[in-house]
Amino acid sequence: MASFSWQSGKRGESGGIPGGMSWRDDVKATYWSLMAGPAVRVNELVSLYVLAGAGTGRAEVKEHISMPGYNGRFTGSERRTGFAWGAGVQFNPVENVVIDLGYEGSKVGAAKLNGVNVGVGYRF
Repeated sequence: MASFSWQSGKRGESGGIPGGMSWRDDVKATYWSLMAGPAVRVNELVSLYVLAGAGTGRAEVKEHISMPGYNGRFTGSERRTGFAWGAGVQFNPVENVVIDLGYEGSKVGAAKLNGVNVGVGYRF
């Protein structure tokens, strides 16, 4: 069995203080993983699987600081790759249809990521 997952998110914050100083931070993060592993059919309706592979995370930061006499900008990005793992169960309610419920975890640099994946598939 093979698995590919991808997610992304953005967050922005801003603020200011009396006297004209203001700031704005924008962060964009993405993560993707590619894993493979064995699956074992328990019966005609249920299969169990485990996965291992690699996960990659990327963070991009943009910062703007403004105050009387100063206007500064900073941008930076970093990408790290680490070990990813997963496990799950697949249900086959009818022929050629699968409902998947799985867990995925990874450690990318100092970040530990955990998630639950739910999917529906059809075999042609």
